[in-house]
Amino acid sequence: MIQYIPHEPLSVQWIPLTSMLSLNLPWLSLEIEIEEEQKEWITQAVEKLKSDPTHALTQKFLENLREYPVSYYKARPIEEIPSREGLMPEEFLAFDLVTPRSLIKSINSSLQQHIPALLPDVWSWSAEEMSKAAQIQNSDYYDPLSTVSYLIGKRLETESITGQVRAALPQQLDKLRENKESLFFDTMKILLRQTHYVTNCFEKCSGPALQKFSAAESVIKKFMDEEHGHDRLMVASLKELGCDDVNTISPFDTTVLVMELFKNAAQTSPLAFTLMVGYFEGVTIAESDPLADVLEKSTKPQAAKGYALHHKINKDGDHSNVIFELAEFLPLLTKEEVMYGMRILELASVLGVMSDRALYELSQGKP
Repeated sequence: MIQYIPHEPLSVQWIPLTSMLSLNLPWLSLEIEIEEEQKEWITQAVEKLKSDPTHALTQKFLENLREYPVSYYKARPIEEIPSREGLMPEEFLAFDLVTPRSLIKSINSSLQQHIPALLPDVWSWSAEEMSKAAQIQNSDYYDPLSTVSYLIGKRLETESITGQVRAALPQQLDKLRENKESLFFDTMKILLRQTHYVTNCFEKCSGPALQKFSAAESVIKKFMDEEHGHDRLMVASLKELGCDDVNTISPFDTTVLVMELFKNAAQTSPLAFTLMVGYFEGVTIAESDPLADVLEKSTKPQAAKGYALHHKINKDGDHSNVIFELAEFLPLLTKEEVMYGMRILELASVLGVMSDRALYELSQGKP
């Protein structure tokens, strides 16, 4: 039976003089209108949220919020999870997980020195808290659903560092469009090139997972088929903006490194691959792509079609849920695989924050 545990930073409070409930996390804020007849049990559920999260009323409350990333799955009994029988050897044990810098160097030893120097000196996600959240009682193994859902929260917490920057990017680009459209188009070329690089590498990087994570082959194949050709959508948009050769625009170092992490994950660990798919697809998909919306208002609205169609395919395919489709096929996890997957995802999240800052600076017309 699935049970939910609230993510540690979750705060739930009644808004004074209203029937509204306020839910806050570093990555999410919700205000929910509560009907009068629901107030009593919800009040009891909220009171037990931290002290007794498995209480029936608290579970009912969290179940009603399951579409939002406010909780993770409690570790299940060991007999409810696929065994590790017949699995390939763990190929990631040679990687150096001591620091973010040591991990990135062990994955790509040819890096320019300035990239590792920009990374944090130490990891910020706690291995102890990870174990507390996902290790199965009276076992050395970890529950894959608990691991994946808990780490979604950690990723969102890291991404919230630049949450305001990411949210403000479309508005900032729109200002640039209004004030200096030629510079706006140059900036959009750079943004499109990042998406092009990711989509161009995606299928090739994913390929090894078909063998390494053969239990989920049908899900991976379907996902790869739906992602196929997205790079050509970006090429078409770039041509609309006057870029006939994508190679004249270099991808960010952070973009290249994230794809290195993804390729490595697909080659070495079903868990790390699953987590990285979640990294790319996010937790929710908005009604429209905000960058496409800005491009549509420009004098070259056809350039928006690539982003818009890319977004529609992801939305129609429910790609934000693929991480859980994959996680259903994960077996019992060893501590080593969990720590490896966690560090791969943490490093990708840090690189994502660095990319967010670079993109925002570009949107301000900075070189």
